[in-house]
Amino acid sequence: MVSPSTADWMGNLPERLRQLPLSQINIPGSHDTGSFRLDINGPVAPDASTAVRLISCLPGVKKIMKDWGITQSLDFKQQLEAGVRYFDLRVARNSNDQKLYLVHTLYGPMIEEVLTTVDTFLTEHSGEAILLDFNHFYSMEDEDHKFLLARLLSVFGARLCDVHYAVADMTLEKMASHGKQVIVFYQGEFSAPEKWTVATRASIRSPWPNTTDPAECLEYLKNTFARPWASDFIVCQGVLTPTVGTILADLCGSLHKLNSKLSPLLLPWLSGTTLRLNVVISDFVDEADFIGTVLQRNGEDQSNQQLIHG
Repeated sequence: MVSPSTADWMGNLPERLRQLPLSQINIPGSHDTGSFRLDINGPVAPDASTAVRLISCLPGVKKIMKDWGITQSLDFKQQLEAGVRYFDLRVARNSNDQKLYLVHTLYGPMIEEVLTTVDTFLTEHSGEAILLDFNHFYSMEDEDHKFLLARLLSVFGARLCDVHYAVADMTLEKMASHGKQVIVFYQGEFSAPEKWTVATRASIRSPWPNTTDPAECLEYLKNTFARPWASDFIVCQGVLTPTVGTILADLCGSLHKLNSKLSPLLLPWLSGTTLRLNVVISDFVDEADFIGTVLQRNGEDQSNQQLIHG
């Protein structure tokens, strides 16, 4: 469910929460943020497996790829207005036009779309901050990375918390006082001085359940977050991952259908656990009050429990 009030939830937090490090705030995020739109008329994206590539030319295969690749119903603007503040971004160069796109087996929106949408949103909502996690890159050379980093700098400029900021200790109050609204995690292996103008030195870890079973996913999350963090930020992935066998067993199915089996377990756990969480991501973030459940964890009683148990 989406509420208009979620568009400014960070700016409306009580002062004591705005003085906590962002790594201690519960932040809703979207898994494969850009996979709300995938192009079945274009080429297969370079993140697709070899097996998928081999059969992609067969009739109807790309439609199946799309159904199992779509992870979100909301576009970038809608996600931001709904309260999402962490974007999970996977980027590839399209050999057809040499431009950069977000991908998930097929090509999704161009990278320019997410940058301009976030920039516009931040202009209209000065109390909000966004975490952009560029964590997978495909078919990209050093020049592509340099181009993307230059675009991040040109679009966000002084809003970026660059390498000189101790981002793990940054609070919303400090960010506001410095005019900062964007934190970029850039997990690519390449050599480009532009990276240190854009990215943070803070670490982010995203343990992956890698299962199709809702009970196994939940057990994995319980065990993972019962242990101390080994990073500044950590992502709780409330997601199920289909295998080739899963898809072959249900060719008329979709990731949306699979995800619906997880929410009845995930949301009660998020509401009740006293384990310390930070960024929490899901597929189809607008459903089953996922965002509201994550934000409720920032309530006074829950926040106290997090600090005690953290």
